[in-house]
Amino acid sequence: MNLSKDTKIGVIGLGSMGQPIADNIIKAGFQVVVSSRTKKTLDYFKNKAIIADSPIDVIEQADIILFVLPTNKEIEEIVSAANKRLKNKTLLNLSTISPKSSVELNKIIKKFRGEYVECLISGSRKPAIDGTLLLLTAGSTKKLDSFSDLFNSFSRKTVHCGKIPNASKMKLANNLLLITMFNGLMETVNFARQIGLKEKEYLEMIDSGPMSNAVFKSKYQKILDNDYSAQAPLRLVYKDTRLICDLANEYGISLPLFTNHRKLLKKGFDSGLGDLDIISIVKELKNR
Repeated sequence: MNLSKDTKIGVIGLGSMGQPIADNIIKAGFQVVVSSRTKKTLDYFKNKAIIADSPIDVIEQADIILFVLPTNKEIEEIVSAANKRLKNKTLLNLSTISPKSSVELNKIIKKFRGEYVECLISGSRKPAIDGTLLLLTAGSTKKLDSFSDLFNSFSRKTVHCGKIPNASKMKLANNLLLITMFNGLMETVNFARQIGLKEKEYLEMIDSGPMSNAVFKSKYQKILDNDYSAQAPLRLVYKDTRLICDLANEYGISLPLFTNHRKLLKKGFDSGLGDLDIISIVKELKNR
């Protein structure tokens, strides 16, 4: 059974991903409840959504609440402050957090008789705007099945990963490969530049052969234009490397290649590239 369009959907976190996700949910006909400390964001949603006074007020007004926040700390602070207001609410985490944090959130929300499911998003701002994100879910299958219309409003496919925190684990496994691909692409672009090849011809060669893929395609024009505006901010990618390495250490897994990628991203972060796109790591490669 799908959700009624009278169901109120709260979105907490209206940044580069949360805003377009909220937009697409509104376009699908759902009532959306939001809050923001930024006047520009409030003005944007003024005639589109129900404006709440705070994240806690979003939880009070909404039936289902989506968290699209950068870190588990922000989510945990809101959930802990909400306490008894969580009763009969369903909270969905869309953010990349550690599996341990996801388990802890589940415990807190259950304690106050709410329900928690993982609904992690894979994709950057462009697919968020287009409504073509990939969703990685974990938790009650029955509950998740009832959200199909909601999920379809901002995603192209949903992969159910089983019990909590398997979606968080799946997202980190996905990002391990994704980060390796991004760093590999920019290292080879820098290599091609340094040996005198034309970037356009090099990228056309990649796109015409067996290495062509959607991840690389999403960056080609940005590379050619030296456009480092953030689709996937380096600071968030670097944050994910910590989560991945922590999980690997917990399971005794060696990540020799990825460890070097993390070191490179740390240098980029420390040199002030955090708010730029991941492809800006080429600046760090140039300086070596």
